[in-house]
Amino acid sequence: MKKTLLFILTVSIILIVLPKCKASFDVQPRELYLTMDNEFINGNTSESIEVINAGDSEINISWYLDDPSPDLIRPNRTTIPNLSWIDLQPKWQSVPGKSSVEFFIYTNIPEDEKYMGKHWEVWVTFKEE
Repeated sequence: MKKTLLFILTVSIILIVLPKCKASFDVQPRELYLTMDNEFINGNTSESIEVINAGDSEINISWYLDDPSPDLIRPNRTTIPNLSWIDLQPKWQSVPGKSSVEFFIYTNIPEDEKYMGKHWEVWVTFKEE
């Protein structure tokens, strides 16, 4: 019998913009699904998130991971057992005015049968420093 690994990781991107910020930025895509069939993806997933600076001035952007609150998590999803299994690189970037930069998604999920077929939701929040 052929074993199939189906893993979907929902990375929901929450954008926090403080009213006192002069510059504004956008994040694309707003939501991203990583699916692993037949094998775990460890390291660079080849997926990226683009942060776009709509303002004229350079801004510094960093990020953090979070579990969604129970009232906001999507149906049929759970929180990931360990947030350290997901990483974005780099940790921060300077974004010149009217331009964009990319953050790349890395995974390091232990290759264990108990993690096969799981549907986890993780939130990435970008913030201006």
